[in-house]
Amino acid sequence: APTATGPLKIVSEANDILVLQSVAGTYEAYDLNTNTLHDVTTKGGTTYKFDLKTRMFK
Repeated sequence: APTATGPLKIVSEANDILVLQSVAGTYEAYDLNTNTLHDVTTKGGTTYKFDLKTRMFK
């Protein structure tokens, strides 16, 4: 399952499997443990598969 990846885009959907891909960029994230904001940079390109029937990442 994804960790802090930033934005995801939908790549495709077939046979109840949603394919998502992370988007490269820098964005502001809030840390619940320290109550602070900080910048997070992601490289993008990581692919995730989400099963719409089980509602779980594969």
